[in-house]
Amino acid sequence: MSITRRLHSLTTVLGLSALIAAPALAQTSGWTFTLRMDTDSGGGAAKRTSIVTRFQALPDRYRTEYIQATGELGAIEGAYQIFNMADSSMTMVMPAQKMASVTALNSALLKQVDVPKAGATHYTRNDVADLGAGPKILGHATRHFRVSTAGTMEWTGSGQSCSQKIDSETDYWIAPDLQLGAAGDELGPMGAMMSSAGGSSSARIPKGATLRSIARVQRPDGAGGMRTIATTMEIIDLKHEPVSEASFAIPAGFHIMDMTKAMASMPAGMMDSVMHESSAKLMTTMCANGRP
Repeated sequence: MSITRRLHSLTTVLGLSALIAAPALAQTSGWTFTLRMDTDSGGGAAKRTSIVTRFQALPDRYRTEYIQATGELGAIEGAYQIFNMADSSMTMVMPAQKMASVTALNSALLKQVDVPKAGATHYTRNDVADLGAGPKILGHATRHFRVSTAGTMEWTGSGQSCSQKIDSETDYWIAPDLQLGAAGDELGPMGAMMSSAGGSSSARIPKGATLRSIARVQRPDGAGGMRTIATTMEIIDLKHEPVSEASFAIPAGFHIMDMTKAMASMPAGMMDSVMHESSAKLMTTMCANGRP
């Protein structure tokens, strides 16, 4: 699984859990939207996945929930995560196991994880084409843009470095009239995707919400050739409405593992070698494959 897919799995593990009857909790107006992402990595049905994710955002928190997941990501269907910016915590809730775990996002342990970091990008092609009016999506008129990029990106980590080849073409359907404001920050990477096309080409694309995108990326196939990975992302439901505080609560009766306390009690340096070894292996694999 690529690092992109790993990060997606980490930051969008979601789910829907039935909440027990309780007194009505406060509601705050926020964004709720549902995103469908289909990925075809080439090689038939076994290399295709489909994920439907629901996001709910309040000014200081957001929740991600997998409604449906197929292929290798099917195991995470039914779980969800709550990100709390106020106390820098992440809560993963697993309804099937009636369990939840709480992790401090700014913990010393997480800071030890030397994940590969993207560095300088050297473009040989970075073109933006305005393809005119697109179809209406969710009642909003859209403008169709195509971004084509080629070149290399530098990656570093665990004392290693390598260059990743870039060769991609992405179509965006943007609704200029839909300004989500702070929702982009509240919803993390997916909110940023909605707020603009992103990347170095964003300055040449008008502000608005990206309601659909289709990315085609060329990757090594492991046999000396190249394969195309196609990813389609589309917002299939979008509302600005009251969001219940109950959506951000752990259901009663669930076993809660406070990983923050467990990490704090670990002997100093206990995880250092494990983290370094894991990061080094990941970087080695990335460089060998020529991609993250």
